[in-house]
Amino acid sequence: MASLTHFAGTLIGSLWGLGAKGSNKRSQILMYHTIGGRADGDSRGLYSIRAENFVSQMTLLKNLVDDQVLRVVPFGCEEPGTLSITFDDGYLDNFTIVQPKLHSLGFPFHVFVNPSFVNSGDPGFLTKDHVAELGRSVGVTLGVHGYSHEPLANMPDGRILEELTRSREWLEDLIDKPVSSMSYPHGSTSRRVSELAGMAKFQIAACSKFGPISPTSSRMMLPRIDVWSTDTSRSFASKINGGWDWMRWRT
Repeated sequence: MASLTHFAGTLIGSLWGLGAKGSNKRSQILMYHTIGGRADGDSRGLYSIRAENFVSQMTLLKNLVDDQVLRVVPFGCEEPGTLSITFDDGYLDNFTIVQPKLHSLGFPFHVFVNPSFVNSGDPGFLTKDHVAELGRSVGVTLGVHGYSHEPLANMPDGRILEELTRSREWLEDLIDKPVSSMSYPHGSTSRRVSELAGMAKFQIAACSKFGPISPTSSRMMLPRIDVWSTDTSRSFASKINGGWDWMRWRT
């Protein structure tokens, strides 16, 4: 089913892409989870990207950067002609695979860690020592992804504030730096949740709505471009060129 959906999406993307502006006109954020591992709760394997596919995608980006088609910038610094790279949950491969690869390319990236995963002892996730080292690494910035990884929109206000404040303070204590960014677990958010995130001292937040950043995008609800395990080099290039922007009406 996933391959059929991707085939249909590629066909639509090819037609939609005829009117796309191209990556040098866009402000966008890529959303990844695990590279070479298995994403939590990902029964279809959609967010479990093979390492060789990730390397191919980063090589494509490097070629675009070298050709001055776009720039890769830290999350929160997006403007037309730029792209930022983010990872949700805090998987071990973000440290063992992603960090050395992107450092070698000179690409900054952002990891949204979840304290409950880090504290779980699951070998698939970062440990506290890994998080602390990433926090000291050049080109790496860290944010949080809730505390318990439960959908925030289903919670009462007090619980949301507790989840977000607790997660921010946990990460700040661990890396000894201010933390001002987050992404919403399961993409579960609303205007109420984003307002409470601001009350919890977050200044910027990424959601799971598909698409590039637009002039009307809220800093507390920034859309991202999903990268899937089914993406080929062609569909990945199409996504960052706007060929899949029709997806914004489905998410």
